[in-house]
Amino acid sequence: MISVWRCWAAFAGLLLLCACATSPGERIDAEKVAEAQANIGIDYMRKGQYDRALSSLRKALRFNDDHVNANWALGITYSRLKNPDQADQYYSRAVQLSPRPDILNSYAVFKCQQGQTDDAVDLFQRAADNPLYAMPEDALANAGFCLVGAQRPQPAEAYFRKALQRNPTQKTALQQMALLKYTQGDYFAARAFLQRLDAAGELGDDSLLLGARIELALNERGGAQAYLRRYNANNPGASLSLAQLQDQGQ
Repeated sequence: MISVWRCWAAFAGLLLLCACATSPGERIDAEKVAEAQANIGIDYMRKGQYDRALSSLRKALRFNDDHVNANWALGITYSRLKNPDQADQYYSRAVQLSPRPDILNSYAVFKCQQGQTDDAVDLFQRAADNPLYAMPEDALANAGFCLVGAQRPQPAEAYFRKALQRNPTQKTALQQMALLKYTQGDYFAARAFLQRLDAAGELGDDSLLLGARIELALNERGGAQAYLRRYNANNPGASLSLAQLQDQGQ
């Protein structure tokens, strides 16, 4: 059976020949080639085959330098290849062409990773402000998380609260609010946020350990033990005790 990728290659090659002919349909053919090459490049990118991804995505831009997804994928690819200057160039172009929430979020994550916190937060906010975005609370929570990483807890908390106003069960915001309140010594508030997170879905290991630490801080050893039992049940062979948790530091 001929593989999907051989079919794609044959299809792209045929369109390439068509695009070289001078005819009224030349621009349409070029756009089809760009779309095909962009799709191939994106698939290579997802598989981690970055050299092939770059080759296909660059071909896409030779036929249509305004192809949104090709520019976006090049931004992602160069980011993964630790080439921030090139990544920023293509991310910026993609946003200029189409400020879709998914592209804004992706660019914002990149900016946050580069330590450009204010730019990242602005991009997350732009995504959240888009009336067509189905999950603005996620962008707001991402903004808060970026601010936490920049050691700016007060504006981070404001963004987490905005996220929870949009969706009271937004998990990142609930988990981060529990952690912030624990760090601030407001243990009752930390417990309340973690209980809301627990009600919203299964707690991860980090949240279970945070719950145990919160209960210890409130001198509720029984509650702490309950969280540790759940943690140990999630990790076969684990036998973390309260004494060990206390030795690790609250």
